[in-house]
Amino acid sequence: MKFLKDLYIGEKARENAEQNVDDVRSGRYVKDLYALITSVSGVNQVEMLPSFYLRQQYYQEAEPVILGVAIGKGEAMELARQLTAEAVARFGTPDLRAYVKLLVEGGDAHA
Repeated sequence: MKFLKDLYIGEKARENAEQNVDDVRSGRYVKDLYALITSVSGVNQVEMLPSFYLRQQYYQEAEPVILGVAIGKGEAMELARQLTAEAVARFGTPDLRAYVKLLVEGGDAHA
């Protein structure tokens, strides 16, 4: 599993950021801990899901890049909004796939 070097971390998740990232990495169940990931479905640009879903074989084989960590679905949606705003500022369009690719290929992702 790869993590973006400069993870997007929600306001509530920031209070225990190191522990929350460790929980995502280990697949530990933590109520309301969400991960923002690169799309593995091919339909979406990014996906947000309860972090313990990443333990499933489907996600293990797909190897998404973890873009952010949030407490609650609302905070995860805010991270997606922030990412979209940055993509629009950079490209003039909400092309998250291109923006995330730029972040990841720019050496900003690590295991």
